[in-house]
Amino acid sequence: MKKIIIGIIGAMAIGAIAGEDINELKTKAREGDVYSMYKLAEWYESGGNGMKNKQEAITWYNKAADKGCGPALFKLGQMYENGDGVKKNNTKALDYYTQAKTAGYAQAEAAIANLQREKISGKSHKTTSQKTASKKSGLRA
Repeated sequence: MKKIIIGIIGAMAIGAIAGEDINELKTKAREGDVYSMYKLAEWYESGGNGMKNKQEAITWYNKAADKGCGPALFKLGQMYENGDGVKKNNTKALDYYTQAKTAGYAQAEAAIANLQREKISGKSHKTTSQKTASKKSGLRA
């Protein structure tokens, strides 16, 4: 029962950005709260309240990453791997994924393996989400 309650509370905290006072989130992020830095980056990236700003998102992901935030390190790796808001750079992507893995972010291991396979084969290995998008658009994965 305790695990279920903790899981529900965790899920509520993750999805709570829409209900949070954005000014309070910004204040906490500026004060150095890593969770707030990461959530603010997500908020800017997703366009919370019509405020989509990729560069501001990258700034806050970097600030959280500088404090060892695994999810922020992983997100920066994805951005560099895909050229999303930054110039595509698989060397930087691998570095961020490696740091995320060191920080204990489990998904980083698969991303590292994917980049290493890509480097060896010289081919891009599409992620599951990219394959799904290709199928929906009628393109081959």
